[in-house]
Parts: sequence; C-alpha cells; structure tokens
Amino acid sequence: MDLTKQFRHIPRFDQLEGRETPAAGVTISPLSVVTTEQLASATVKVHLNARPISDVTVKLSRPPASEGKLSKTSLKFTRDNWNKDQSFTVTGVNDLIADKNVKYQIVTSLSTSDPVYKTINPPDISVTNRSGDLKLVRSTVPVLTTSEAGDKSTLQVALLSKPLKDVKVTVSLVDTTAPFAKTDEAKFSIVTRGTNNFFTITPSDWSQLRTIVLTGLDDAKTDGTVKYDVRLSLRSLDPLFNNRILSIPAQNTDNESAGFTNGNYTGSFQGAVAIPNLGSRNVDGQMAFSIKDGKITVTKPGPGTGTVSSTGAVSGVIRPTAATLNGLNLPAGVTLSDVTVSFTKTGVSIGTWTLTGKVTVPFVGLLDITSVGNCTWTVTKSA
Repeated sequence: MDLTKQFRHIPRFDQLEGRETPAAGVTISPLSVVTTEQLASATVKVHLNARPISDVTVKLSRPPASEGKLSKTSLKFTRDNWNKDQSFTVTGVNDLIADKNVKYQIVTSLSTSDPVYKTINPPDISVTNRSGDLKLVRSTVPVLTTSEAGDKSTLQVALLSKPLKDVKVTVSLVDTTAPFAKTDEAKFSIVTRGTNNFFTITPSDWSQLRTIVLTGLDDAKTDGTVKYDVRLSLRSLDPLFNNRILSIPAQNTDNESAGFTNGNYTGSFQGAVAIPNLGSRNVDGQMAFSIKDGKITVTKPGPGTGTVSSTGAVSGVIRPTAATLNGLNLPAGVTLSDVTVSFTKTGVSIGTWTLTGKVTVPFVGLLDITSVGNCTWTVTKSA
C-alpha cells in the first residue's frame, strides 16, 4: 500500500517565469509511522508539488508528551527549495506505565499568503508507539512473598502488545545485594508452556499468561526476611523486545527465631503454689514441646499451645493434671480442676510461669489456687 499522499490542485501560471507550473500540493511520506517506548524513531519527508508565490510553512502539532516527541515542529519552503525534501523525526517516549500500543495523529497545517496553498489542507500523519510492556499478575501484592516454611507465590507473565517475532523469556532468581548472583532463598518452576528456566512467547499467543511458581527454601539460619528479585531476560528478533531485563521484587520470610529455632525441647519448671486453707506447695514438673515455623505444641506437663515472636519470645498455655504437678500433695477428698500454666520466656534466658486453677475442698467448696513468687522454667533443645 502506498502511504505517500499528495494533495493536488489545478495547474497555476507562474507569472515570474511566464510558464505553467505543476499542480500545487504537499507530498508527505510516509503517512503512517511506528515508534517504540525504547526510543525508536521514524523519519518523515515533506516537499511541495509546485513553486509557491510566497513562503509556505508546514506546521506540525506536538505529540502527547508521554508517547512521542518531534525533532521539528515546522518546515519552511520558499520559491527556491519548494521541491526539495525536508525531513523531521518522530521519536517514541517511554511513559513508564504498563500499557498497550498507543496511536495518535500529528496534525499538519499550512501558514502562507499564497492564495492557492492557503486553501490546501495537507494530510495528517498517523503514529503508533509500540509499548513493549509486560503484563505482570502477582499472587501476593505488592511484593511476591515466599517463606522458609515452603510457602509459595505465583507470578503470571504476558505481553501487552503483539511482537513481530518470537520472544524468549529466561527466568532467574537473584540476590539483590549481588545482582548477578543466584539466591538460595527460593526456587521456581514454570508450569505453563515452559521448560526448566525459560518460556517462549509467539505472535499468536502473546496475550496468554504464563505462570511461574516460587517456593521458599529453608536455610536453617536466623536471618529474618530476605529480599530477592525474579529476573526476566528477554531475547527476540523484534528489536522492541530484544535485550530487555525486568526485575520483580520478592522476599522470603524466616521460620527461625532468636534463641528458639524449629525442633523439640525438653526441660522442667518449678515454683510455689498457694492453696487457700491448705497453705503453700512447692510444685515442679517436666516440660516438653516442639516448635515448627513459629508455632508451639506442648505435650508436658499437659497439652498446650504457644507461639514464638519475631524477637524470639516464647509464650503459651499448658493444661496440666494433678498427676503431672509434683509436690502438689492434695489431701484426700480434695479435687483439682481448671488448671492452666501460662508460660513466657525471652531468648534463652530462664522464663516464668503462672499457675491458676481451682480445688474443691470438702465442707468448704470451690477455691482458687495461684502461683506464688518467681516461678521459673528452663529447657534445652533435643539433639
């Protein structure tokens, strides 16, 4: 298709040279151009079809600032250069927004005192600014998040505009502190139309989402939340998508805490308990619990649960029985009920516990029991 456009008018008589001249008009070529957000440009040529009586200025409207820019906004033709091509360039601009191809018009107009050219409305120029952007869909927003407990996150990728050629996308996970080093915080798999570490986008399936699954890895270190990048490296014979690198931020949360990492713990507790009408008792017992990803499961001196905070503080509640509380020594006929041991511990220091509950004493009734003074517990991690 010939994209060159000529606007012609009836022949005119050149009074200065005493001969008939060609039809007046403006030739613009091409009338449709393509730029890209990667600053690719296009050149447009313009000339007049006949010598004007006076100067003719071709004016060009400015493109949207977020999509393109012109090397010139006007071209001046005289009686001497009217038939010589003058050119200007249209350069694409990156709007820093993930969008599709954007089309716009460069509107042309003439400024002249020439009575014939004054009536001519030259053609406008159609511009397409190719975006080259990717559509990214994250399962966790705004940052892809995995965990050392094996929690997963997904990233889906597609193009926002049709490529001219196949686009190969290679995936890698990199350390943000060493841009070319692989991270040991997570691994990935491509589950949609890909291989071990890359997938290919074609001109026929460019809008279809590809899914990348990230899985956090446990490094057995107390290192907090560690940041890493999902890096997408693009290669293509389409220059718009060739040698492109995108880095998507991600993070892997820790499952260890200071002083208390995952594992099994055993130990003991001791302290004094006040029983109304029965005096004080020195009580002790065995403790056993396990920690998994910040959660505590207690088995001794009775079932219970707890948590480990990000600072390493341990706390929870145990529900012991009279048989697991050595030294309680309840008299015959006295029964124990609703006993709980609330325990706290910071780091690896000795922790404290508070025992509360009720005893039923014959002829007296239901009485509350509480711990007295500084009751403590200490544990060690099992091999």
